[in-house]
Amino acid sequence: MTNILLRIDKIESEPIYLPARTSNGSNCNDVIEVVNNLYANGNEQIYGIIDWDNNNESKNRIIVLGENERYSIENYLLDPLMMGLLFIREAKMPISEFGFGTISKYSEIGNLQPEEAQMIIDKVLNNLGLFSANVIEYDLYNNWKLNISSEFNLFQGHDLESLYKRKYPFLNIYQREDGLKKDVIQKIVNDFPEFVPKRIFDTIKKIT
Repeated sequence: MTNILLRIDKIESEPIYLPARTSNGSNCNDVIEVVNNLYANGNEQIYGIIDWDNNNESKNRIIVLGENERYSIENYLLDPLMMGLLFIREAKMPISEFGFGTISKYSEIGNLQPEEAQMIIDKVLNNLGLFSANVIEYDLYNNWKLNISSEFNLFQGHDLESLYKRKYPFLNIYQREDGLKKDVIQKIVNDFPEFVPKRIFDTIKKIT
């Protein structure tokens, strides 16, 4: 079972937590059973958050992250925009490689414009081999509307992380299963929450 604890400090006055979830299909059933049993026995604060996995549906106290949109939490936390920002932050790729020259260093990322964000997305998708004409529009937390490919959205979560590591070998420093995702949360989500897919926050609000 893979457990991810997502903390986002810059959205509310108090930290928000996205409870542990599982990305293994069989364990989804375990989560559903445990949550339903606890709720039936009087625990009205319990919620379960599981991946969409192309077929799960939100029901009662079970909330599906990315329902009818993205395969799993990996497809959100490893979003090509956030990954591109991580590459810039860690000095693994120069900003100029993404095709624009208005920003010269990571500390200036707050000045990023929508068209520049789209250039980062397109560059990463191209490198992953997941750029296509099958375009899906999605919202960032700052209400920008950007485009991503359906191939990326539907790519199996764990396989997606493996693909990133094949295309960007410097990511192989992350040996722990949750290492890369935690780094994205700590370094990108907390630095620039405005560039995070809005769907993550929509899910959090359902349990607050």
